Amino acid sequence: MGSLRVPQTPRTVVITRRREGSQPQENSTGKTSSLDPSAQAAKERGKKLFQEEQWEQAAQAFTEALGTRSPPDHTLLTNRALCNQKLLRWDLVEQDARLAVQLSETSVKAHYLLGKSLQEMGRLEEAQTELTKSMSLSSSKQFKSYRGSIEVALLSVRKRLWMREQAKQDMEDELTRGKMMDIADACLAAAKARGVPPEEVMELFDLALLSLEPID
Repeated sequence: MGSLRVPQTPRTVVITRRREGSQPQENSTGKTSSLDPSAQAAKERGKKLFQEEQWEQAAQAFTEALGTRSPPDHTLLTNRALCNQKLLRWDLVEQDARLAVQLSETSVKAHYLLGKSLQEMGRLEEAQTELTKSMSLSSSKQFKSYRGSIEVALLSVRKRLWMREQAKQDMEDELTRGKMMDIADACLAAAKARGVPPEEVMELFDLALLSLEPID
């Protein structure tokens, strides 16, 4: 499996200083990865640049650390994804996080970053799945500081899903009301032709419309 490369600095870079997630770590188990000396040096440089909030340079350092290693080190992928999260490059975050999940299915950080990128790109159902996995894997004290970010992202996704479903339901109700009014108009016209009092027809339709009102 070939390594993924971060493109050169784009013409316009948007930087955010939100404190989402955590700084790059060794890996999810606390063990140091087996990297050659040059790759390890690049990794350490990337971590230092990340702490200095030099996201672009940190991403390049992690790319250098990845080199042509096959398969790539999943912690380097998530570290690079963290950099691209700060730069709001959600497509690149998804790429690295998805590959990291394939390499380490129990990586809390990989599932979180994948879910976060999917959330930002509007793929809410997929985001909910990945964030839920991340939450279920983060029960140990080791991930206590990470759980807050996961919970916030998961609640945001669930709220957006609920709002989308509510908007869909409101639209369906409005369409139903419109159709019923058309039917009411047709019935009134028919009632008038047959000499039926229009009040009787409208009373029936008022009752029908009330049945569509949401219950508080």
